[in-house]
Amino acid sequence: MAGRPKRTPKTGGRQKGTPNKTTAEIRKAAQAHGPAALKKLVALSKSKDEKVVLAACNAILDRAYGRPVQAISDPDGEKVAFSFTMIVAPEE
Repeated sequence: MAGRPKRTPKTGGRQKGTPNKTTAEIRKAAQAHGPAALKKLVALSKSKDEKVVLAACNAILDRAYGRPVQAISDPDGEKVAFSFTMIVAPEE
C-alpha cells in the first residue's frame, strides 16, 4: 500500500487554507470583471421579462447578503436538531 504510514504527520505541500496558484489566478481574473457583471445584473433587473428580473435580483441579493439558509424539518414541519460527536483515538 502506497503512502505514508498510519499516525505519521503529513509533511510538505501547501499549508491548510492556502489556495493553489491556479485558483488564485482564476479568482483574480474573475474579480476584475466583477463591477461590469454587477452593472449588467442591475441593467437586467430593469427588464420587461419578469423571469429575467427575478433571476437578476436573486443574483444581486445572493452576492450582497449571501444565499439564504435552508432550514431542515421533518415531515410534520418541525425543525430537526442534529448532534455531532467526534471520537478521536488516543495518541500512543
